[in-house]
Amino acid sequence: MDEILTNAGFSFHNNNGGRFRYTRPGKSRDTGLSIDYHESRRTLFSFSSNVPMLNKWKQESNGWSCSPVTALMLYGCGGFERNHWKMAFGYIRSKQP
Repeated sequence: MDEILTNAGFSFHNNNGGRFRYTRPGKSRDTGLSIDYHESRRTLFSFSSNVPMLNKWKQESNGWSCSPVTALMLYGCGGFERNHWKMAFGYIRSKQP
């Protein structure tokens, strides 16, 4: 997840017990968090309404959430068209041992 998010312009903020926190592109890392990746739940959660492509995330009562695959499609592959899926599967295969 780190590679996908940092390549998309997110800045790593900190790691707290399996929760990896990032600041959105265009925001100073010193001004706070934007998203949280919960490793064991394999879910991203956004605290910020200014995260790019947030309209593709699921709206929750206190923010937005998405799966790692959604994040890969949006931030690593550019969308949900057929050619984007091919790129995503190629990326996943390249990370397998």
